[in-house]
Amino acid sequence: MMEEQAKYIVLPQFSELHFDSDNHIYTLDMSGQTLQLPSVTQILRFVSRELYGEVPAHILENAAERGTRVHEAIEMVAKFGWMETDTDTLPYMLAYQEWQKEHNFKIVTSEYRLYHRTRLYAGTADVLFMDGDDLCLMDIKTLKTVLEGLTAAQLYGYSEALKSHGVEVKRAYILHLRNDSTFDWIEVDLSKGRTTFEACAYLHGAVSA
Repeated sequence: MMEEQAKYIVLPQFSELHFDSDNHIYTLDMSGQTLQLPSVTQILRFVSRELYGEVPAHILENAAERGTRVHEAIEMVAKFGWMETDTDTLPYMLAYQEWQKEHNFKIVTSEYRLYHRTRLYAGTADVLFMDGDDLCLMDIKTLKTVLEGLTAAQLYGYSEALKSHGVEVKRAYILHLRNDSTFDWIEVDLSKGRTTFEACAYLHGAVSA
């Protein structure tokens, strides 16, 4: 099934892909079978655990919960054009509004679930937008420090999944929203993300065999 998401692009809508948000599990209905797919985040755990391993769990959990609420608020803006936010997420949403004013890109979709047609991994892209005639990926970060290398690998995984369905991503970016209502706009080199993603995919395959 295809659904027109914006003036310049038609994205596939994967009704065969399901996501259990409570357990963070992706499943795919395929040829009469239900397959559990690894997520891009799960594949990259070999790097993310090293980078975040010394951060106390409660700090990561609080940051993740706040980040989820920011993502949900941004999704509401993208779909309905209005914003509902909490006191602690307001600075991040003000930063997002400033980014919108400065760049004014055409948002194609947000919180877009996808999977790789042959490699069978899944994920959820934060935002896809049009820059002129070019389809671009954006990942939104709200942590104090952005790990560009890890995020490049994440975005590479999403771009390859889209490519497997005939959708080409031209560029990828990180939108870093800060708690002082400012933002950083960072272009990502997807080719640099490839090395990290493929290394992690190899390790994931080895331990899952």
